[in-house]
Amino acid sequence: MPEVDNKIIADTKSHSYQLIRIGWYKDRHVHYTVFHFEISDGKIIIHENRTDIKVDEELIENGIDRKDIISGLQHPRMLNLQLADNG
Repeated sequence: MPEVDNKIIADTKSHSYQLIRIGWYKDRHVHYTVFHFEISDGKIIIHENRTDIKVDEELIENGIDRKDIISGLQHPRMLNLQLADNG
């Protein structure tokens, strides 16, 4: 895309990480989250993943326990149930 850049946003204090695309395409403003994840209480929460990479599978293959990977795309009640089940 012309005049559209990839930007990494890394908040190392709250452990929140994003990749966004931002800029202009023709006469339209582009602001698009490619992926967003955070680390909280020892869990990796995947809030957004608009890539063809299955991040959860990549994490598991690299030694992260499945119970430590949470989908942030779930309603908070479902997320709380998943966290309780994974203890």
